[in-house]
Amino acid sequence: MKHSCLLAVIIFLGISISPATEAMLDDVNAIGGYVTGTAGWTFSPTANISVTDLGVFEYIFTTPNPGPISVGLWSANGTLLSSSLVASDGVLLNASRYESITPTFLSAGLTYYIGAYAPGGTILLGGIDPDAGGAVTMSPEIRIGMAVADVGAYGSPTTAIGGPGSAVVAPNFQYVDAVPEPSAGALLILGAALLVENRMKRTKRIQ
Repeated sequence: MKHSCLLAVIIFLGISISPATEAMLDDVNAIGGYVTGTAGWTFSPTANISVTDLGVFEYIFTTPNPGPISVGLWSANGTLLSSSLVASDGVLLNASRYESITPTFLSAGLTYYIGAYAPGGTILLGGIDPDAGGAVTMSPEIRIGMAVADVGAYGSPTTAIGGPGSAVVAPNFQYVDAVPEPSAGALLILGAALLVENRMKRTKRIQ
């Protein structure tokens, strides 16, 4: 019962710590190809999330793509939200290499673009075409859009190169559930709970 009051307030405020989750988990029947420029896919979160790491599928790091690979995350209007250089010795999680970024908040229901760009300009990759039997497995909070590219440059890949459910299996990311910043009222409640807990400790010492 020592911290029951504070614990109840923390639960009420929705403060939580959860491990990061990968966006793209698996793919089947990818078709080999290449893109000169930035290539990736669009997606929409089904809940508010915070992107913590940008990554590249490990198979990308082959000749002529030794790395590092530039990975960018853009909003639908072309604004660069975050970017990172991912090296072949980046942190490996399942089939992707990652580099941490400053957590980037993404809103549920909006469309975002993620793309990878090789230093030589041309990136060898695998493409997913649902009409050819290809498919990707995504985390429950991430809805895949379509394969996109920015031909000839590193930039927001806004040109569609596939239909719904297609993807270029090159970039990836990790995310956590986004916890909204506490409101002023919530902070007051938390402060009051801390004062109550401190007063209870003093009372016990006097007794």
